[in-house]
Amino acid sequence: DILVTIPHCVSEIEARNGGWDNFLNIAKKRDGEEYSTNLSGGMVFTDSDIHKTVEAMSMALQIDPQGDQEIIAGQEWIRNKLEELVPIIVKAQIPDGPDAGYMNAWYELSGRRKWSNFSDHELYVAGHFMESAVSHYRAFNGTDTRLYDVAIKLADYICNKFETLNEVPGHEEIEVALIKLGNLRNEIMQDGSGDRYVNMAKIFINRRGN
Repeated sequence: DILVTIPHCVSEIEARNGGWDNFLNIAKKRDGEEYSTNLSGGMVFTDSDIHKTVEAMSMALQIDPQGDQEIIAGQEWIRNKLEELVPIIVKAQIPDGPDAGYMNAWYELSGRRKWSNFSDHELYVAGHFMESAVSHYRAFNGTDTRLYDVAIKLADYICNKFETLNEVPGHEEIEVALIKLGNLRNEIMQDGSGDRYVNMAKIFINRRGN
């Protein structure tokens, strides 16, 4: 997987219709540069392919190569590629204003009104990002918190919105991610501050069917 599957997945997301161009255009938008709203990847959940790839890359870095030089070289390739991807992913988060913390490159470029259709996978995509951020944090033993910091802001944004907004995700995923992020937060902070995310997952689960 480290030597074949992960490089293949990276090449797929970086291909013309693989979704990565959306992140590049959002980064240009954040930097005040000219950008395109032509969407790469045709599905509302396109961002999740990028996040799942980053999660797999981060998991691969947690494997003990046991001296295997091919695996060591493959892990070095992954580290270098993550250093290309992570700064662009970080810029996908809306930094300020009423939607500060929101993060969805495809949805933002599409011009659709946020949270107008709960079958549109916004929470699903957010969940896959949170899972990638948790894996990335663990891969670097907490020495690189860039994705984790974005995930915390995103989770706080989602809690602030959905603790009182009586809606459920159109596709399950955010629940698992909130629990993983909450557990990691509690490991790091040792103050129970991650419990809010775990509780938000419970709220989503308990609302389903009502």
